[in-house]
Amino acid sequence: MFASLLADLFDKFRNRDGRFNESLNGEISGLLNLYEASFFGIQGEDVLEEAKCFRTRYLKELLGKLETNIVAGQIQQSLQTPVYWRMPSLEAQNFIKLYPTHNQNSLVLLELAKLDYNLVQTSNLRNWQVFKMQDTTHQICKQLTAIDDMYDMYGPIDELELFTKAVKRWETRAMEELPDCMQICYLTMFNSGNDLAYDVLKNLGLNILSGIKKWENLCTSYLVDARWISKGYAPTLKEYLGNAWISVGSPAAIFHAYLPQPQG
Repeated sequence: MFASLLADLFDKFRNRDGRFNESLNGEISGLLNLYEASFFGIQGEDVLEEAKCFRTRYLKELLGKLETNIVAGQIQQSLQTPVYWRMPSLEAQNFIKLYPTHNQNSLVLLELAKLDYNLVQTSNLRNWQVFKMQDTTHQICKQLTAIDDMYDMYGPIDELELFTKAVKRWETRAMEELPDCMQICYLTMFNSGNDLAYDVLKNLGLNILSGIKKWENLCTSYLVDARWISKGYAPTLKEYLGNAWISVGSPAAIFHAYLPQPQG
């Protein structure tokens, strides 16, 4: 049914022989719109394919005769990529470039278009920056969970002591004193923390490296738990709560949850 409606619509542009009227070639804007409409066709809609071939040939001929202006630019862009295949943001940028060549352009309208485009781009950039920081924070939280498991179940107490000291030093050379199985864990933690600090400083203007380095508090609390377990020690409620409020990760979680929020 849809194909039938399109056929009836395009019949208006045909002559008695069933061919598209050559007289339409004088209406450049209508010709361009007809060409663009032909790309909405699907397999089996021969009338749209015929319209596309007919208008493509004439538009290419016309392009060589036109002076450089907004119409010539639109034709060239449409021949390269139909308008509904283009991204709206890129289409807006292309039109801003073409608009000054229009003989009836409005400088006020052009400035408003530029302002709107720049505002949208700025918003998109900020959203991307925030998303990147949120993703980095998510990755760090997963790493800290793995480190918690290392302290709870897998690490010998002497190696955990070395790991905690390395975190307190916060430098690459500190990993040289760690066993091989802990070096990649430490280096991943070190690089992720520094990368996050760099992103926040670059995008939000905040220096959070000192806060990142306070991961040593979290690792120290993990070590306290590990020492209790290795010695078979049962802490008092006061001792347990005094360490658990850090080892549970709440201070670190709150710190990282706050970071992605744009300032101002």
